[in-house]
Amino acid sequence: MTARRTLFSPLILTSAVLMAAGCASFLPPPAETREFALTPVAPQSGAAPLPALNLTVAIDAPYTGNRLLVRDLDGEFRPFAGGRWAAPLKALLEASWGFSLERAGVAELVQSGAVRGGHYPLLALQVREFFAAAGQGRAEIHLSLVAAYQAGRDTPPAVRTFTSHRPAELDDIAALAAAFDAANQALVSEALGWLKEMNPG
Repeated sequence: MTARRTLFSPLILTSAVLMAAGCASFLPPPAETREFALTPVAPQSGAAPLPALNLTVAIDAPYTGNRLLVRDLDGEFRPFAGGRWAAPLKALLEASWGFSLERAGVAELVQSGAVRGGHYPLLALQVREFFAAAGQGRAEIHLSLVAAYQAGRDTPPAVRTFTSHRPAELDDIAALAAAFDAANQALVSEALGWLKEMNPG
């Protein structure tokens, strides 16, 4: 009996492995990971390059990288499955804000150049929040950043906090990314108005 069990054990094991392999072939393929950007996106190739801007973006964990983050009801952050940013969030924000300044015709307010002091005027952004908060019903986008604008070397910086909260759906990755984008554009629009107020005419 012992010898018989020894002979049959490899056969049983081999059959189980083959059956598992066969079943695995019927499992659904991994879900596709989609990539999203913040608007306005970079211009097409051949377009005029963006002028050099004194625009900086500081961003700390957990918002570094290219994950779309959701804060659970227990306060824990997790990446949203099935989607990610097309580039690190820092790079997307730099591009989005830079091209927004250019399109609004106010890029000169933060444009680099020896005539205006080289390192000034300066717009520095510090990201405080960039996540979707899960709720009992719909989720809510939380975006918050601190902007510091300094017109010249001898001018004290003006500091302001910009915040945007918008409803979002967690069952649609494209809609979630669009909600993030809309919240970012709301902050951009508010900041543009702030810059214009400090630089009338």
